[in-house]
Amino acid sequence: KNTQSSGSKSAAGDGDYLWDDSLTNVAIASGTAGAFISLITSPMQVLKTKQQVMLWDTRTALRETMRNGGLRNFYTGFGAHFYCDTIGRAVYFASYECMKRHLREHYHDGSKNSDVINRMISAAASGMMCWFVIFPADVVRCKVYHHVTTNPGAEISSTEMIQKMFRESNGSLRPFTRGFGITVARAGPVAAAVLPVYDLTLEWLRGV
Repeated sequence: KNTQSSGSKSAAGDGDYLWDDSLTNVAIASGTAGAFISLITSPMQVLKTKQQVMLWDTRTALRETMRNGGLRNFYTGFGAHFYCDTIGRAVYFASYECMKRHLREHYHDGSKNSDVINRMISAAASGMMCWFVIFPADVVRCKVYHHVTTNPGAEISSTEMIQKMFRESNGSLRPFTRGFGITVARAGPVAAAVLPVYDLTLEWLRGV
C-alpha cells in the first residue's frame, strides 16, 4: 500500500496533470461535470433566449416563464441541452487529451510537457470535433427555445422538435446543419486559446 501511495504521489506531482489518467476517465469526468452544470445553464439559456427574442428585461423573462408552467418551463428542451453539455464536454476534453498525448509521443522530444504549438493544434481540433458532434442538438435546442418563447403556453420537447423539423423539410437533414460552418470556424481559435492557457497556467502554479 505504501509503495502504491508513494507511486501515486510521484505520478501526480511530476508535472503533468491527467497524463496518468485513461481517456475513458477523462471523458467520464468531463461528461459528469457537464451533467451537473446543465442543471444550472438550462434555465439561463431559456431566460437569455426570451430576453433576446422578446426584448424583455430579466425580471420580465422570469415572471413570464413562471406564469406559463412554473419551474418546469426553465427546463424546456432539456434533453438537447443535456446532450450538448455532457457529450460535448466529454468529446472536448477527451479528444484534446488524446491528440495532445499523440503529438507529445510522436512529435516531441519525449518529455511530458507538450510545446505550445502542439497544445494549440490539439485544442483547436478538439473544439471543432466537439461542435461536429453536438451541433444538430444545439440547433434543436435553439429552435425549442424560440418556439416556446414566441408561442407562450405551447410546450414542445426536443424529440417533438426533431420530428417537426424533419416533417417540415420533407426528411432533409439540412435544417440540422445550418450555421455549422461559422460555428466550427469560431470553435477552433477559441479552444486553441483556452485549453493551452489552462494547461500552462496550471503548470506554472505548480511551480510557484
